[in-house]
Amino acid sequence: MRYFDCHLHLPSPDDAGFDRFKQYMESHPNLVGCNLILNSGAEIAVADRRLRELPDCVQIVPPLPLDLSIPERLHSLRWYKIHPALHRISRERISAVVNLIGASQARGVVVHHFPWGDQLEYNTSLELIIQIAQAYPELPVVATHGGGYESWQLRAHTARLKNIYYDFSISLSVYAETDYVKPWIQYVERRRNRILFGSDWPSAEAEPQLKYAAALAQKAGVNESELELQLLENSARLWPRCVMSVNHENR
Repeated sequence: MRYFDCHLHLPSPDDAGFDRFKQYMESHPNLVGCNLILNSGAEIAVADRRLRELPDCVQIVPPLPLDLSIPERLHSLRWYKIHPALHRISRERISAVVNLIGASQARGVVVHHFPWGDQLEYNTSLELIIQIAQAYPELPVVATHGGGYESWQLRAHTARLKNIYYDFSISLSVYAETDYVKPWIQYVERRRNRILFGSDWPSAEAEPQLKYAAALAQKAGVNESELELQLLENSARLWPRCVMSVNHENR
């Protein structure tokens, strides 16, 4: 099954981590392209220093420049990652983040939504996703991890906001065989044009999650070939440079 991985990371924020990422790309022939998500200043530095070594199918998604300076060539795509826990986005900061998205001329945002840890004051992903989507109805907003244990809340409160997309990266591993992955089946049934594949590698491997996603899609009456094409088409809509040729081959 060929796939575009919308959610990959560096294994470590240094040259060794960059080398491992390159090796990973080379060793996965079904991986047609990806987003390399950056969260920290150290990751920004190594990606900027070695950007020319990456193939065209890799797109850099740096953090929204809240507290960090982002070199221009790392955010020419104008897609940004927002991680409420890492970036300490409390409810009081949400409006400032929403305004900064407009000021940054963003073409899309990826918002971390996997509640974890004891800093509950920064568990603002759901509210943040909704406010961004409402403020910029033409802006694609990718809600990552399917919401984790908040997956049903995510589905209940965002399904009608047509600019929100969903990946279930790592949730398909951590929450396998639980009710928290069942919204994926309903998205396949009812919101098929808004689902994406992400692995969250190196925190989780792609292949087992792809296999599980396909098995869940079968419950919605969608076979693996249909799911493959749908995921590629959805990725091509958001990131056409990386998957356009593959998408056309499937037509």
